[in-house]
Amino acid sequence: MPSTEYRDGAPGPSDGITSETVANGGMSSVNYLPADGAAITFSPGAGCTGRVFKSTSRPSDIRADLADGSLTYANLIAGTQPTTSRWMLWSSGAVTSMTSEGPADSAGDVAVIATATGGAGTFEVAR
Repeated sequence: MPSTEYRDGAPGPSDGITSETVANGGMSSVNYLPADGAAITFSPGAGCTGRVFKSTSRPSDIRADLADGSLTYANLIAGTQPTTSRWMLWSSGAVTSMTSEGPADSAGDVAVIATATGGAGTFEVAR
């Protein structure tokens, strides 16, 4: 199966699915989305509250914030925006049971990231 190119210009996984465990007090990696969006799912474990954040900022701005250390779990949870890129909370808000959205819901977004508190959760992006 061929790889897909994402908005950051990098090739994606050949199966088009990224699944990541987000530890308590942790943050997932940044998942860049294709132009037509992606299916996004967060499945919290026992006691976990997940939050998914979306950005329409340029990938170069997101990478700059990762490099300067301003795109962090603490900043996202506190509602503090990073230096350059801008993030908003997923419309589902605080996730305490498995929640999903389809590709059409994220078609205007460039990237997504997830955080977990009170326990671990699984964050999946299917392109």
